[in-house]
Amino acid sequence: MRLAASILGLAALAGAGMAVAQSAASDTPVRTVDLELRENGRLIGAPTLTVQLGRPTAVAVGGVYSMRLRLDAEPDTDGDGIVPLVVRSSLFRPGDANWARVTAPATTVLEGMPARIRMAGADGSNLSLAVLVR
Repeated sequence: MRLAASILGLAALAGAGMAVAQSAASDTPVRTVDLELRENGRLIGAPTLTVQLGRPTAVAVGGVYSMRLRLDAEPDTDGDGIVPLVVRSSLFRPGDANWARVTAPATTVLEGMPARIRMAGADGSNLSLAVLVR
C-alpha cells in the first residue's frame, strides 16, 4: 500500500513539475522569424519559424541544409523601448560521414526591420541569409 501511495505521489509531483516547466516555457517571449537562404543567387528555402527567445531551434532548409538558430534580446541601453535582437545561426550540409558546418553567421536586428547577411561557405559558395523578426 505504501509503495502504491509513493508511486502515486511521485507521479503527481512529476505531473506538477511538467506543468511548471510548460508554464515557464510559455512565459518565454516568442517571435516569428522569416528566413531566406540563397546559394550563388539561387533560392534554397524560405522557412518561417516560431522561436522562443534564448532557446535554440533547428530547421531543414530546401532539403540541402540544416540550420540551428537562436534569438537573444539585448538590453535597451538608451531607454527608447527598442530592444535589439541578436540572431545566431549555424548552417550545416551533409558531409562524408555526418553533417559538416558550412558557416555560423550572427547579426543584430531590430524587430520588423529586414537584414541580409552575405558570406562565403566553407566550400567557397556564395551564401546569403535574409532575416526578418516579427
